[in-house]
Amino acid sequence: MKESNNIIRLVEHLKIKNSKVFDPVRQKWYVFTPEEKVRQCLIIWLNKYCQIPYSRMAVEKKIVVFNRLKRFDLLVYDQHLKAKILFECKEPGFPIHQSIFNQAAVYNFDLKAPFLGICNGFELIVAEIDFLKNTYQFTDRLPNYPF
Repeated sequence: MKESNNIIRLVEHLKIKNSKVFDPVRQKWYVFTPEEKVRQCLIIWLNKYCQIPYSRMAVEKKIVVFNRLKRFDLLVYDQHLKAKILFECKEPGFPIHQSIFNQAAVYNFDLKAPFLGICNGFELIVAEIDFLKNTYQFTDRLPNYPF
Protein backbone atom coordinates (compact mmCIF):
# COMPACT_ATOMS: atom_id res chain seq x y z
CA MET A 1 0.00 0.00 0.00
CA LYS A 2 1.57 3.23 -1.12
CA GLU A 3 0.08 5.48 1.57
CA SER A 4 1.18 3.14 4.35
CA ASN A 5 4.89 3.07 3.54
CA ASN A 6 6.88 3.52 6.70
CA ILE A 7 4.07 3.32 9.26
CA ILE A 8 6.85 3.02 11.83
CA ARG A 9 7.52 6.75 11.38
CA LEU A 10 4.48 7.37 13.59
CA VAL A 11 6.51 6.28 16.62
CA GLU A 12 6.73 9.99 17.51
CA HIS A 13 2.97 9.92 18.21
CA LEU A 14 3.23 7.12 20.77
CA LYS A 15 3.20 7.67 24.52
CA ILE A 16 6.36 5.97 25.75
CA LYS A 17 7.57 5.90 29.36
CA ASN A 18 10.01 3.61 31.21
CA SER A 19 10.29 1.11 28.33
CA LYS A 20 6.50 0.89 28.07
CA VAL A 21 4.02 2.19 25.52
CA PHE A 22 0.45 3.27 26.13
CA ASP A 23 -2.10 1.37 24.04
CA PRO A 24 -5.07 3.67 23.29
CA VAL A 25 -7.28 0.67 22.45
CA ARG A 26 -6.66 -1.36 25.61
CA GLN A 27 -6.09 1.78 27.71
CA LYS A 28 -3.03 0.25 29.42
CA TRP A 29 0.75 0.41 29.36
CA TYR A 30 2.63 -2.47 27.68
CA VAL A 31 6.28 -3.46 27.30
CA PHE A 32 7.65 -1.66 24.26
CA THR A 33 8.85 -4.67 22.23
CA PRO A 34 9.69 -4.34 18.52
CA GLU A 35 6.40 -6.04 17.54
CA GLU A 36 4.44 -3.82 19.95
CA LYS A 37 6.08 -0.81 18.32
CA VAL A 38 4.69 -1.88 14.93
CA ARG A 39 1.27 -2.69 16.38
CA GLN A 40 0.98 0.67 18.14
CA CYS A 41 2.15 2.62 15.08
CA LEU A 42 -0.41 0.73 12.98
CA ILE A 43 -3.14 1.60 15.51
CA ILE A 44 -2.17 5.28 15.31
CA TRP A 45 -2.12 5.13 11.49
CA LEU A 46 -5.56 3.48 11.33
CA ASN A 47 -6.98 6.11 13.67
CA LYS A 48 -5.21 9.19 12.33
CA TYR A 49 -5.14 8.51 8.59
CA CYS A 50 -8.04 6.07 8.08
CA GLN A 51 -10.32 7.72 10.69
CA ILE A 52 -11.09 4.36 12.33
CA PRO A 53 -12.02 4.98 15.98
CA TYR A 54 -10.19 3.07 18.70
CA SER A 55 -13.58 1.73 19.80
CA ARG A 56 -13.73 -0.30 16.56
CA MET A 57 -10.40 -2.03 17.31
CA ALA A 58 -9.43 -5.04 19.41
CA VAL A 59 -5.85 -5.92 20.31
CA GLU A 60 -4.39 -9.32 21.23
CA LYS A 61 -7.66 -11.08 21.96
CA LYS A 62 -7.75 -14.82 22.50
CA ILE A 63 -9.52 -16.97 19.92
CA VAL A 64 -9.87 -20.72 19.51
CA VAL A 65 -8.83 -22.11 16.13
CA PHE A 66 -9.05 -25.85 15.50
CA ASN A 67 -9.31 -26.44 19.27
CA ARG A 68 -6.10 -24.47 19.90
CA LEU A 69 -5.88 -21.21 21.77
CA LYS A 70 -4.45 -18.40 19.62
CA ARG A 71 -4.17 -14.65 19.98
CA PHE A 72 -4.61 -12.23 17.06
CA ASP A 73 -2.63 -8.97 16.88
CA LEU A 74 -5.22 -6.42 15.79
CA LEU A 75 -8.81 -6.64 14.58
CA VAL A 76 -11.02 -3.88 13.21
CA TYR A 77 -14.79 -4.28 13.47
CA ASP A 78 -17.52 -2.97 11.19
CA GLN A 79 -20.61 -1.06 12.37
CA HIS A 80 -22.30 -4.36 13.33
CA LEU A 81 -19.24 -5.40 15.38
CA LYS A 82 -18.34 -8.09 12.88
CA ALA A 83 -14.70 -8.66 11.95
CA LYS A 84 -13.72 -6.41 9.03
CA ILE A 85 -9.89 -6.30 8.91
CA LEU A 86 -7.53 -8.69 10.68
CA PHE A 87 -3.91 -7.60 11.02
CA GLU A 88 -0.84 -9.64 11.81
CA CYS A 89 2.10 -7.53 13.00
CA LYS A 90 5.76 -8.42 12.86
CA GLU A 91 8.77 -6.56 14.21
CA PRO A 92 10.18 -3.72 12.09
CA GLY A 93 11.60 -4.91 8.81
CA PHE A 94 10.74 -8.60 9.39
CA PRO A 95 10.43 -10.14 5.91
CA ILE A 96 6.81 -10.62 4.89
CA HIS A 97 6.28 -13.93 3.16
CA GLN A 98 3.55 -16.48 2.46
CA SER A 99 3.87 -18.28 5.81
CA ILE A 100 2.90 -15.08 7.67
CA PHE A 101 -0.11 -14.62 5.42
CA ASN A 102 -1.01 -18.28 6.09
CA GLN A 103 -0.75 -17.65 9.84
CA ALA A 104 -3.20 -14.74 9.58
CA ALA A 105 -5.51 -16.82 7.38
CA VAL A 106 -5.64 -19.54 10.05
CA TYR A 107 -6.53 -16.93 12.69
CA ASN A 108 -9.23 -15.72 10.33
CA PHE A 109 -10.80 -19.16 9.96
CA ASP A 110 -13.57 -18.40 12.48
CA LEU A 111 -13.39 -14.59 12.48
CA LYS A 112 -14.19 -14.37 8.75
CA ALA A 113 -12.78 -10.86 8.30
CA PRO A 114 -13.05 -9.97 4.59
CA PHE A 115 -9.64 -8.21 4.71
CA LEU A 116 -6.28 -9.46 6.00
CA GLY A 117 -3.32 -7.18 6.58
CA ILE A 118 0.30 -8.01 7.34
CA CYS A 119 2.50 -5.19 8.66
CA ASN A 120 6.18 -4.96 9.59
CA GLY A 121 6.25 -1.20 10.05
CA PHE A 122 7.68 -0.51 6.61
CA GLU A 123 5.25 -2.56 4.52
CA LEU A 124 1.53 -3.18 4.83
CA ILE A 125 0.25 -5.91 2.56
CA VAL A 126 -3.52 -6.30 2.35
CA ALA A 127 -5.61 -9.05 0.80
CA GLU A 128 -9.35 -9.12 0.22
CA ILE A 129 -10.93 -12.49 0.94
CA ASP A 130 -13.79 -13.97 -1.07
CA PHE A 131 -15.25 -16.64 1.18
CA LEU A 132 -17.80 -17.82 -1.41
CA LYS A 133 -15.12 -18.56 -3.99
CA ASN A 134 -12.53 -19.51 -1.36
CA THR A 135 -10.01 -17.13 -2.94
CA TYR A 136 -8.18 -13.92 -2.12
CA GLN A 137 -6.56 -11.12 -4.06
CA PHE A 138 -4.04 -8.55 -2.95
CA THR A 139 -5.20 -4.96 -2.96
CA ASP A 140 -3.44 -1.62 -2.61
CA ARG A 141 -5.92 -0.14 -0.14
CA LEU A 142 -8.11 -0.77 2.86
CA PRO A 143 -11.87 -0.28 2.68
CA ASN A 144 -12.89 3.34 3.32
CA TYR A 145 -14.28 4.07 6.74
CA PRO A 146 -17.10 4.18 7.74
CA PHE A 147 -17.93 0.58 6.99
